[in-house]
Parts: sequence; structure tokens; C-alpha cells
Amino acid sequence: MKLTIYLIALLSVSLTGISASPLFSGRILGGTDAVAGQFPFVVSLRTLLNSHFCGGSILNERWVLTSGHCMMGRDQDAINIVAGSHIRTTGGLVFRSSRIFTHPNFSFALMANDVSLILVTTPFFWTPNIQPISLGEAEISGGITATIAGWGLTTNPGSAAEILQWQSTVTVTPADCRSRHALAQRAFIHDNTICTSSRFGEGMCMGDTGGPVIVGNSVIGVMSWSVQCGLVPDIHARVSSHRDWIVSLTEAPIHELP
Repeated sequence: MKLTIYLIALLSVSLTGISASPLFSGRILGGTDAVAGQFPFVVSLRTLLNSHFCGGSILNERWVLTSGHCMMGRDQDAINIVAGSHIRTTGGLVFRSSRIFTHPNFSFALMANDVSLILVTTPFFWTPNIQPISLGEAEISGGITATIAGWGLTTNPGSAAEILQWQSTVTVTPADCRSRHALAQRAFIHDNTICTSSRFGEGMCMGDTGGPVIVGNSVIGVMSWSVQCGLVPDIHARVSSHRDWIVSLTEAPIHELP
């Protein structure tokens, strides 16, 4: 999967014809096609014209977890949530959003607390291809193998991946993460974020943000931003740091890693 993320442009446009942001940009390689039912909790967030713009995770019958920046400029009743298909262009079931709740301390200027929740108008119902994922409770440190999944760009400029892509990655401590980023980017790496790093040139991209960082059977992070062609770690909102706020709204189940 050869992908590019442009976080600033993500806020108000679809995934075609994007120009680069000088700070939040990068290209990745190394994704693998998912198969049906492999990630039944991953959803595609789309405009009413069916244009994919971010990923998300089903938490229970009524709630989807995604990034705060993904919801900027979005009408709460104008988002389609497509669940149940790993192929972006066909299949799946469409659920409509009714409310958006963005973390009260979200800051786009600092990319802090980059978490939102979407309440759907009608409940999800469970099938082999539509299932919830639990919230990670453990404070994940460095050196943990994780998985990311999404439908990000495959060329630049280009369109979203047709088949859901996934990739193994490894968590990095905030201190190590800051040391591997340029000075201008270190202010965007907070103690309540998780960093991940893959092989050289691999990582997340535009269209993947909002999707899950997965360890075991739980979501431990929400993909947030990345820079410079996979040369430095990707940044995600840490679920355990935002767990109390998420649970207060959703009553989503919590899973402690062994």
C-alpha cells in the first residue's frame, strides 16, 4: 500500500486531488489486503455523496470512535457510517450519524485529545462482518506489537484504497517518539498519545486517520497524524488516557490486556 497523509486537507475535502501540507505529510508502504471479517469493527466514514474521508471503530450498538480532527467542519446528521465490508466500493450496510461528541479538550492547534464519538441513528446489529471492539485499559509502553487498518490513499494524488489495508507496527515511548521527530513537531506529541513505528517507509496515511490501533482484541489508539514518508513514528490518541470520557458517554466495554 503506497499512501500519503495530508492532515490539514483532510478536514474539508474528499480523498482525490489533495495538495500537500508541509507539516503533516508523508508516504507509506507495506500494507496487506484484509479479508472479509478480519476487522469487523472497522468502519468507513463517508459524506452523503459516498466519499470516504476517515476511519472509525464500532464500540457497541450505538457508538463509533474516531478522531476529533475527522469531525471538524462536519454536520452531525450528514455522515454515513459504512460497516460490514472490507471493500470500499461495494457491500456493507449504511448507518447514519445523529450526534457528534468531540473531546472537550480537543485542540487542533496542538493536535491534543484528538478523539470524537459518533452516535448512530439506528443500532448496529451483529453479523460475522459487523462486530464491536473493546477499549484498551492498559497503559501501553514501547515495544508492543500493534495493528493498524484503513482505506487510505494509494497514490498521490489519488483515491482511497479499494480493499481495506492493514499493517503490523510497534509502539514507541513518547520520549523516544519526540527524539525521532523534528523540533517543530515535538509540541504535537503528548503524554496521552501513542506513537508507532513500522519498517522504513511504512505507516499510516490520509483516509486512515480516525481508525484503530489494535492490540489483541482491543483498540488502544485512534490514528491521528503522521509526517515525512514513514521516516518517523506515527501519532495516535491514547485510548486509555481518554477512556473515562469515552465510557461516560458510551458505556463501552473495557478490556485489560493480559
